[in-house]
Amino acid sequence: MNTLELQELKKLKQLVNEFVADRQARKNKVTARVDEIAEAIRQMDAKIADATRNLMHAEMSGDEAARTKLSKDIHDLQLEKERLEGLRAAYEVEGLRVGYDEKKLAAVKAQAARAKVERQKVHQGLLAHRKDLEEKIKEFERELDDTNAELRTINLITEADAVEAVVTDFLPEVAKLPHYDKKNLNAAWVDGDDERIKQILASLEPRPEPKFSYTGATTQKQG
Repeated sequence: MNTLELQELKKLKQLVNEFVADRQARKNKVTARVDEIAEAIRQMDAKIADATRNLMHAEMSGDEAARTKLSKDIHDLQLEKERLEGLRAAYEVEGLRVGYDEKKLAAVKAQAARAKVERQKVHQGLLAHRKDLEEKIKEFERELDDTNAELRTINLITEADAVEAVVTDFLPEVAKLPHYDKKNLNAAWVDGDDERIKQILASLEPRPEPKFSYTGATTQKQG
């Protein structure tokens, strides 16, 4: 049985595949960007830790100029880290939520509507076709019943029965035959089988009486 292929549904599946692929590509891009930002944050942590150690040494040595510069550097690094962390959070929360092509989404919706119209039309056509087939099946069943009835009755009265009056007129002795033999003789007459007719009529000829001979029996009794 061939599978019905709906063309509009086929087009819809293609558009959906393209839309999903586009979404996946954007997800992959966002994931790569999040990983990139996370690496920058790790590097920023390392710079802050290094600057903090240097600040401690400057304070211990009494280097005021170095302390002032390192304090500013640490402040700037911390601000940059906060910016990167905010950017990473935005990508993780909002980056995937708004990541789709409006035109492609509209195309998917429009194609889905066309696919629905096509499917409903084909469905109605199939229902009508099924109803037509059911009517044909019922008609075939009626014809089959009629044929079976004819098969049951066609052999009840045969051509051998129809010619019985003619055969009896030519061969009056047929009337003495049993019904079964009479019907066979009529059939033989229709077939032109003279030998078979003779065989059937021979059953009406008197048979000779059997001759019996009695010789007696001798019984000896020993004591």
